[in-house]
Amino acid sequence: MPQEPGSYALISVIVVPVNGTNELQVDFTALAFMKDDTTPVVSVYPASAYPAAADIVLPTNSNRPFAFVVRFESSGLGGGYNWHSNPLMCVAIGPIGTEPGFGNPLPNGFSGPINNGGGEICFINANNTKDKKQYEYRIALYPLAGGNPLILDPKITNGGSN
Repeated sequence: MPQEPGSYALISVIVVPVNGTNELQVDFTALAFMKDDTTPVVSVYPASAYPAAADIVLPTNSNRPFAFVVRFESSGLGGGYNWHSNPLMCVAIGPIGTEPGFGNPLPNGFSGPINNGGGEICFINANNTKDKKQYEYRIALYPLAGGNPLILDPKITNGGSN
């Protein structure tokens, strides 16, 4: 059986002021994949209309790899932040119910992350494991002036319920 075509998730994040401090929040999430040989599926979830916009549910009954791109808006408050030069300090992924630590290799079935040198961090979930696990993932954006990063903490579900 041939490999299914890949899929794509774009998570766009913004820096917003909340009660006197800056927070990293999802602006929107876009998903794209091929339902079959001729039917593309593209969905956009604005954060205001879909509160869990950063949570990603991969297509069920699929062995397609999923490429994730996390981008941040570098204008406004975002201008004072950037990705860490070590991409593993920007993306942490671990089992559901944990708080994955930054700087660790990604779990089996994931590759990356890669900093493309711009406002994007990319990683791939092969989405081909039989266990169809859920994962916690954390994204960190760092202040240019130094200090603690802003953290976003959503979930990836591999088309399963565990």
